[in-house]
Amino acid sequence: MNTAKTFQNFRDNNTLFCGPGIVRTHSGNYIDVFHPEPEMFLKEDIAEGIAYCYRWRGQTKFGSKITVAEHSMNVAWRANNHNDFIAGLFHDASEGILADVPSPIKADMKLYKEIEARVMFAIALRFGFSWPLSLAVKRHDAIELHLEFDDCMLNDNYKALSPEAAKAAWLTAVNSIL
Repeated sequence: MNTAKTFQNFRDNNTLFCGPGIVRTHSGNYIDVFHPEPEMFLKEDIAEGIAYCYRWRGQTKFGSKITVAEHSMNVAWRANNHNDFIAGLFHDASEGILADVPSPIKADMKLYKEIEARVMFAIALRFGFSWPLSLAVKRHDAIELHLEFDDCMLNDNYKALSPEAAKAAWLTAVNSIL
């Protein structure tokens, strides 16, 4: 069965579809996260999700709350090549679809990690970057984690973008390379 075509039929008929593994997105798109296909993912849905998902669940000591969209741009700007730039922008895209789970909890969630990997693989195929992530992108992500933690949890050194501004900036960056 062509899952993407089936989901298109649901959208065309304005039928609400729910079931195991089905996630409805901002655009009205349906994604089967147990069996994701690249064409199920829209950059606008990813942007909406990561723009309203905060690093550390928004539990920062000071007022700045960095969105996953802004964090992803920070990772991308560190890239030395086209693939790593795209990968940096999309490296946490699954969080816009699945939500973010804190790493210490995620470590014991085998099924979640498997679903996240399948979703990320489909997103990578859709938007043209390598998955799993390169060591460089992982390193850039770790650097940003520490910088953002220092700036938002230990100090008050960061003026984060609003979710709306982060979404617009992320989409602008994505549109500039796709």
